[in-house]
Amino acid sequence: MLALTAAVVAAAFSAPSLVSAFPTGTTRCPPLSGNLTLHQFQLYPEKIVWDPTRCVFYNGALYNSSLVTYDPYQNKVVSIRTFDGITGNAFQHIGGTGYDPVTDSLTIISNPANEFITGGKDRRGTPWAWSLNLKTGQQSDKTNLTVLLNDQFSGFQDVVYDTRGNVYLIGTQPSSIVKFDPTMASGSLWWGVSPGNFSQSGIAGAATVGDVIVADDGLSGDLLRFDATQSKGEPETVKVTPAHKIATHSDAIYFPEAYCSTVLLVTEDEVGVSVFRSRDRQWREAEYLGLIAKDDIVPQDSFITTVLTVTNSIYVLPSFFLDNLVTFGAGNRSDFPLIDITARVAALAGAAPSSCSSKC
Repeated sequence: MLALTAAVVAAAFSAPSLVSAFPTGTTRCPPLSGNLTLHQFQLYPEKIVWDPTRCVFYNGALYNSSLVTYDPYQNKVVSIRTFDGITGNAFQHIGGTGYDPVTDSLTIISNPANEFITGGKDRRGTPWAWSLNLKTGQQSDKTNLTVLLNDQFSGFQDVVYDTRGNVYLIGTQPSSIVKFDPTMASGSLWWGVSPGNFSQSGIAGAATVGDVIVADDGLSGDLLRFDATQSKGEPETVKVTPAHKIATHSDAIYFPEAYCSTVLLVTEDEVGVSVFRSRDRQWREAEYLGLIAKDDIVPQDSFITTVLTVTNSIYVLPSFFLDNLVTFGAGNRSDFPLIDITARVAALAGAAPSSCSSKC
């Protein structure tokens, strides 16, 4: 594992000076389509989020544990944000990130570096979560999730938000959802199973439609539905027709905006992207529309970990976990592709409507 100081991170990334501020917002981003490539030595993003007002990507640099802001129009890194006690710590990885347009902030998660790849056996490090105000660059206090959850849940990979701005952290080892208030000043366990069983992998990603949270459960292979208006999470299994079980190693899931919350994309790391549809947008029942096979869209030595909308296109992010498997650290890669799957989604779900209405 690379043990890099903040200064070494800056030098290795060959980036501009580390800054706290973020680009000023705009009203609309110019369209992007076709495959993209993020050029940055040892970037290794696992989760990437798009800011539709500033027109930039936010990447958690997995192995270097910093936050990288990337402008695809200039095709370059515009800032790198480091975090005390996290960046340069060989036992920490920044994987999960989320953007909340309501509060104009990022939620950032750092996990023990080796817990996923060792099946929960190597838990050296600490799961942390905090928020970052994009207007001011100010960071909230970090929450030690081991302390908050009495060392019963870990492996937090995703972040979603309800209509009131509450923050939900999605935990995998074992399955859990931790709810925070919008400022992340206070949080508690909202739902969890098999506490303390760190070798059991469960939900990995989530997406929201209003106050409905849908999660992918690698343990059961099901989609789970939660009502965010409830004081505690109570999962309801989504009835899928024809039946389809999600792979054990799934990752992020996503409602592409163009389909008005009627289509759900699930990244199954080693399999591909599964496509589901719920015409009434309630997600108690869903149609399984088919699979976009991994080997048809990304390099064979990669895993699909993120799917997202960027302007008017849908992209997947392949992650290259095998580049330096011996030390579980960063390899020497500098080019990280984003693959446009817009046409492949349309081949299964039909063309996206021209606007979101009752006919979506």
